[in-house]
Amino acid sequence: MRMKLAVLAAAATAAITATVAAAAVSADDPNTASCTAAPRIDEVPGGSQITVECTVPRPPAVTVTVTATPGPSTGPTTTPSSTPTSTPTSTPTSTPTPPPATGWPGAPNTGVPDGIELEDSGSLTVTTNGAVIDGLDINGSLTIRANNVVVKNTRIRSNAFWPVTIGNGTSGVVLQDIEVDGGGATAGASGIVGPATIIRADVHGVENGLVPGSGSVIRASWIHDLSSPGSPHYDGIQIDGDLSGITIIGNHVDLTNRTQTAAVMIDNYYGPISAITVVGNLLRGGGYTVYADGQFSTVDRIVGVLYTNNRLGKGYYGYGLVRNASVTWTGNVDHATGAIVSPGG
Repeated sequence: MRMKLAVLAAAATAAITATVAAAAVSADDPNTASCTAAPRIDEVPGGSQITVECTVPRPPAVTVTVTATPGPSTGPTTTPSSTPTSTPTSTPTSTPTPPPATGWPGAPNTGVPDGIELEDSGSLTVTTNGAVIDGLDINGSLTIRANNVVVKNTRIRSNAFWPVTIGNGTSGVVLQDIEVDGGGATAGASGIVGPATIIRADVHGVENGLVPGSGSVIRASWIHDLSSPGSPHYDGIQIDGDLSGITIIGNHVDLTNRTQTAAVMIDNYYGPISAITVVGNLLRGGGYTVYADGQFSTVDRIVGVLYTNNRLGKGYYGYGLVRNASVTWTGNVDHATGAIVSPGG
């Protein structure tokens, strides 16, 4: 087995950060000009440049609280019962500019770029700070236990429970232009688990696409064709508690024809949730397309969740379930019609 391994120059390790303000979300990345509601991807020397803008016309924030018990839910103790209703505390006074209908992440602009020759590799564990993994075809799992690691132009095909794992406590990990394929082989498998900046990833063949750690940024990625044996509850992006500071922007999560569970699942099963930003994505399918479900604890609350300017393909039960959670919901539209939608729906 041959492996490309080098130390990343300090100038190339700038972390991508995100800041949520009252009326805007911005991304601070030296390789991107700004951050749009739907990403624009331009080819530049040495790779691709993502431009995303989250400062868009929209109505005042609407806090949505739902207390009824919904149909589907999450976690081993959940029992469906009834369809919730949403009660906004205020009514938008203007119509926000909807995100565009086309140009979303997919086969042409995620995963390993065309024309890159990959080198065969088995399972790999990275323990060198600042390592760069470039151009591998990994037939097995990838485990990262070091800081400032960059993995790019790499395919991971694995039937492991976690094909890609980033260790808790690591920082500065970037996964860029990668494909993760679980092959639909393992019940409960999650494609990428842990704290990282994930850019233009193509994730499929697992039960749960991404399980990000605190501080993660997920951008311009495609999560689709989830597959698992057994009785799966599919989640495109799964955030199950004891997490904060996660930004999900400009992605395409497709659970079309899946009635369980969500394109983006946010719940407090394992602890409190705070500062989760879901902006300018195309999210489709599931039971409800998105969740913010605080049913599991009255102490470990869900606060500071922002769902704004997303295009939603209605799930089996509705567009969103918001229950016992502090959520700002603005400018979200039906993907097919462009009409403004509310949780439930």
